[in-house]
Amino acid sequence: MEKNLTTGSVFRNIVYFSLPYLLSYFLQTLYGMADLYIIGQFNGVEHITAVSVGSQVMHMLTVMIVGHGGDGEYWKSSRGKPSGTCISGYW
Repeated sequence: MEKNLTTGSVFRNIVYFSLPYLLSYFLQTLYGMADLYIIGQFNGVEHITAVSVGSQVMHMLTVMIVGHGGDGEYWKSSRGKPSGTCISGYW
């Protein structure tokens, strides 16, 4: 399915384009909440703190992976000839 983002409502196109990122962030948040709930039922404060910190690290990694996925789409759309203006600065 091909979607032309240069025509139509700007707001609708931005929302459509950002849905995969928002969904992955929401699922990652639910995963962290489930971890905290389960650990909270069986262990003490130290364990809850450890899971909370680990959840934040996973959020950071998820954001980085999604961002680099966008870089891959940029590279693919430019047919393998990057123009030097990639988001991650690898070009």
